[in-house]
Amino acid sequence: MGWTYFAATPLDNDRRRLMLLHLGGAAIHKLGQSVVEKGPPFTYQSLKRALTAHFKPPANPDYERFLLRQARQLLHESVDTFYARLKDLARTCTSVDVEDEVRAQFIQGCTSVKLREHILQIPGMSMVNILMLGRCKELYKVRAAHMEAALQTQFSQ
Repeated sequence: MGWTYFAATPLDNDRRRLMLLHLGGAAIHKLGQSVVEKGPPFTYQSLKRALTAHFKPPANPDYERFLLRQARQLLHESVDTFYARLKDLARTCTSVDVEDEVRAQFIQGCTSVKLREHILQIPGMSMVNILMLGRCKELYKVRAAHMEAALQTQFSQ
């Protein structure tokens, strides 16, 4: 159960705090007590901040950048999904130019050699154009395979 559940539940914040303490069990209750000891007020928001700070590991920019640079497009992953995954990885990076890092990693990590070659033929191609080109190439690949299958069926009869 994530924070989305509490945001979607039509309860006031006091009831959300009580529900969180009840559902979380003894460990969450103990953490809630530490929030109380630091001073009032003991609200849903203060408990949420304390839990997030307690369970979220501290960011490590070098490791986050490593993860971004290691990302590769998965076998059946669309260019849009790959781009979204790169953007999500880059969100935690503190790089000077995140868009440039994402663009460079997209070019290095995409599975289509033809797409990469086309991108490299036009220096400085924008990410919008790269994504549009990638979508077109994916669509044409599917259509060509469909036509090939139809031709194979036609000739085998």
